[in-house]
Formats: sequence, C-alpha cells, structure tokens
Amino acid sequence: MNEQIYLHCLFAHLFGYDTKSSLLLLEEILKSKYLLSARERGVLGNENFCGRDYISLEDYERRFITKSNKYNGYNQYAIECASIIFPKGKFEVIKPTILDKKISEYPNCWSLMRELGLKEERYSDLEDEVHVKDRLSLEYMNGITLPTNQVFNGWKNIKNNVIAIRNEVLRYKELLDKYGYDIPIYDVETLLSLEDNENIEELVVLLKKRNKWFR
Repeated sequence: MNEQIYLHCLFAHLFGYDTKSSLLLLEEILKSKYLLSARERGVLGNENFCGRDYISLEDYERRFITKSNKYNGYNQYAIECASIIFPKGKFEVIKPTILDKKISEYPNCWSLMRELGLKEERYSDLEDEVHVKDRLSLEYMNGITLPTNQVFNGWKNIKNNVIAIRNEVLRYKELLDKYGYDIPIYDVETLLSLEDNENIEELVVLLKKRNKWFR
C-alpha cells in the first residue's frame, strides 16, 4: 500500500477507540454509499472547521508535519480510530488555509472556529487536513485502516494479541462483505496488510518492543 492516500477518520467515541461505535458509524456510511457533509446528512449544527458543507480528510503523506506536541489530524484522530482510505488524484480536494497556531490558543476559540467553518474560504489548524465539498462517493474507497495499537494489550502474550487483532479485522470484513465491498484492511501506522497473519505477528512484536513496561 503506498502512502498517496487520504484517510477519513471514524472518530466515533469521545473516550478513545471503540469497536462497536466505529462499526455502527461505518455501517451508516456504507448504507448511504457516500461520505456526506452535515447539511447532506440533515444535521443542523456542525461547529467545526468543516461547517455544514464540507467533509474532512487527512493527507497521509503529511502526517509528520505538525504543530507543537505532534498536533495534526493523524496524531489527534487517525492513529486512534478506524479510517476509510481514499486514493489521491481521483477527486477534487480543497487545501485549507492553515492557522498559525492551534484553535484552542486563540481568544474565543470555539466561536472563531464556528465562524471560519461557515466561510466559503476553507480554514483549519491541522497541517494535514483537506476538505471535500458536500459528498464523496464510496466508489473511490479502496481500503480501511485500523489502529492496531489500540487493539493491542500489553498484558497479553503475542499469540493472544494476534488472535485479538485478527478477530477485529474479521468484524470489519464481515460488515464490508454485507454491503458488497471487497477492500483490504491495513494497520494505520505501517500500512501492513492485516489480512496476513505474519504481518499481524510482526506488528505485535513491534508493539511489545514499544511498550517495554509490559515485557
């Protein structure tokens, strides 16, 4: 899998990655066959940089371009949630004007973000964010990323972690199959295929090394 992709993050739960809520959100999207803006979904308020008429995507190739404390879309969202993959170059995106600092560092920050989100010109405080107007067809969807790091449990051994990640992948495959989508599933950090048991074991070993406290 090459890195010339966009991710649409299924940030479905306020308290970190949650399989059930992520799958429910993905199913809503699969049913509609589109990513839809707030207006297209009939949502009255969407008080962020996307406003009511735009959809947020994260430019994977720009994931290392950050503000202080690694602040960007990849680190705030993608690394902690499931995401839909779209290839670059297949549809039009808008590159927003990037603010000099995090929105939270401005006076009256939430009012400012709401105001900027309603403008025709696009704005963001995330270095890797791009916008799409109104809707994006799933005909371009060519994969899913999962946050293997969130499924991994440092207290468990390698074998049990491999089983847990494999089961997580199967849950997504079953949902995708239900709606007729035969697309691959990858680890968000490495883009290794999660449909290969050797890759899963390799990832678990890497995560074990990263989490030395549990070794």
